[in-house]
Amino acid sequence: MNFRDSSQKDLPFDRNGFTLLEIMVVLLIIGIVIGVAAFSIDTRKDEIEIEARRFVSLIDLAMEEAVLKGEEYAVRFTHEGYVFLRHEEGRWLDLEKEGVFRSRRLPEGVRFEISLEGESAAIKDDREEGSSDDEKIQPEILLLSSGEYTQFEVRFIDRYDSNISFNVIGDPLKGFHVMDESRKDRLR
Repeated sequence: MNFRDSSQKDLPFDRNGFTLLEIMVVLLIIGIVIGVAAFSIDTRKDEIEIEARRFVSLIDLAMEEAVLKGEEYAVRFTHEGYVFLRHEEGRWLDLEKEGVFRSRRLPEGVRFEISLEGESAAIKDDREEGSSDDEKIQPEILLLSSGEYTQFEVRFIDRYDSNISFNVIGDPLKGFHVMDESRKDRLR
């Protein structure tokens, strides 16, 4: 007794594998997934580079303002971002309401590490110090009206892949510039 369906006897071969079309569809899906993953990595890297370039532009502008206006400016870092300050009447005042120098929050997935004058520095929030009083604010980077500033390095890092990072370097002899840590290239 033959149990084969009558419609199957017209096929010249048995189906024991995948068709070329099925293989091509699987390869297409794999290619799309890899492309999306690569695009998201490039997007994160671009976002970190943009943030580093924004910081170097802002600190460069603040330095120019300090010299032109004869005022002392500074930058204070928090775990969430950074704040520009101006020295007035013996204390540091937050410039968060002043347009371009408003406080900045880091994008989701970005963190930073700072070094001041060659030494690693911890980021302290005022809340951790037990005071929110303006007189207790201690900035990390000073931008003086004389044109001098604290030597610094701020490393903007991807929280999920520490190999993706950009360094903003403030060197009194070389000025402010951005370096792509993955390539060791100076970008500005």
